[in-house]
Amino acid sequence: KVVNDKFFWKESGAKMGKTYKFKTLGFDFTGDDEHCHFLDEKNHCTVHMYRPFQCRCFPFWKMMVTSRKNVIAYAKKCPGLQGSLKGQGKYYNSQEIQKWAKAEYEMEKKYFFEIKANNFDILKVYPFLPEDKLREVK
Repeated sequence: KVVNDKFFWKESGAKMGKTYKFKTLGFDFTGDDEHCHFLDEKNHCTVHMYRPFQCRCFPFWKMMVTSRKNVIAYAKKCPGLQGSLKGQGKYYNSQEIQKWAKAEYEMEKKYFFEIKANNFDILKVYPFLPEDKLREVK
């Protein structure tokens, strides 16, 4: 679905940076609990081998790892994170987490440059989008 996004960027030689706001594509979670539509009735991922980058780097999303409070809040919805708070699951060292975070940032930066080059017009980046979907996003 189309969602609002933002990206901080400082132009080369500029004294200050700016936070740009624009529209982008995001996952369309389903149901009252907003679960991923790739999960089956047993809560198993049906596309695990081919899952998108966003899923591969979970739970190391920028919005989640900014504070312990965020991790705890997201853990209420995610069994994998609930286990991590109890010391269960795979341990990732800081270098591995930084690698995922950098990869996410580089992907976001690439999209930012593309949408900026198209005057922040999402229809120029994704011409297949129905215009009525854009009106739903405030």
